[in-house]
Amino acid sequence: MMNFKRLIEEAILEENIEETPEQFVERFSRLSKEEQDNFEPSENPEGYKLWEAKKLISKIKPNEVKFKKVTQDNSWFLWQDYTHVANVNGIPYGLSNEYEDPDDDEQFVWAFNNIQKGDPYNMRETSWGKGHEDEVMREMINDQESYGI
Repeated sequence: MMNFKRLIEEAILEENIEETPEQFVERFSRLSKEEQDNFEPSENPEGYKLWEAKKLISKIKPNEVKFKKVTQDNSWFLWQDYTHVANVNGIPYGLSNEYEDPDDDEQFVWAFNNIQKGDPYNMRETSWGKGHEDEVMREMINDQESYGI
């Protein structure tokens, strides 16, 4: 018996129909380990980042004030854009603690964005630096609520 879902997925790829990051994650997670290892991330960079971010936050409880450090070793692809990831209601958020504080150029503040929504160059800067992760988490939760997530 034919697997119609697989045929539809292949047709989407052959026709170059835009695949959402969420669709990519669903499809990619069903690939064998060998197929995943041979995948070229540039084929769907936003989807691949979302997949890697979901892997990194999988052991963090939703809304836990615990930011997972992103390194070259655990996610070279995410490491280019983020210093940390967080689990906000089950959705991965990318963070950077390398934004210069506008009031003090010796200090840095957190900035974040919803990886599921894309664009790491459109980070939302906060007023808080290290040691104020609970305020940053509240702001990310409010960000989700403002989008009706």
